[in-house]
Amino acid sequence: MKKFSCGVVYFVLSIFLIAGLTSSPVWGEMMMHGKTGMLEGFKGHHASGKVALTKDDSGSSTLVLSDIKVDKVPDGWVYLAKGGDYMKGVELGKLKQFTGTVRFPIPKDVNTDAYDSVVIWCRKFDVGIGKAFFAGKMMEEKGMMEEKEMMKEKKMMK
Repeated sequence: MKKFSCGVVYFVLSIFLIAGLTSSPVWGEMMMHGKTGMLEGFKGHHASGKVALTKDDSGSSTLVLSDIKVDKVPDGWVYLAKGGDYMKGVELGKLKQFTGTVRFPIPKDVNTDAYDSVVIWCRKFDVGIGKAFFAGKMMEEKGMMEEKEMMKEKKMMK
């Protein structure tokens, strides 16, 4: 009886795991490439969802915004940005869909490693709607900040 119940539990858990992985192929694809983040709204605006930079087999990069819910704006544009500043970024295209999953191809001449964030900016009202920082970049910066603090402490001890 014990073997049977363990087998059933294993089988049921396997089904849930497989169903969970296949229900969101976009997010699974995103996680493989490491540059992911969570979308949040600028002050006074709502934006949520996941962002990721993906690469296909040919080496082409794409920005994927998945499970998004963004305030509808008349003139929202998506940027791959530096430090959350769309003016220090690359325009990828107009946001035409405010829920679900959208993809923006990255121009071949853009070095995605040079950017650490995504910004949705409404040109008509000159206001930020949403932004996301790539988790890997934030962790890297946090590590560099901690290292600098440790070096300062060591100098003070001498």
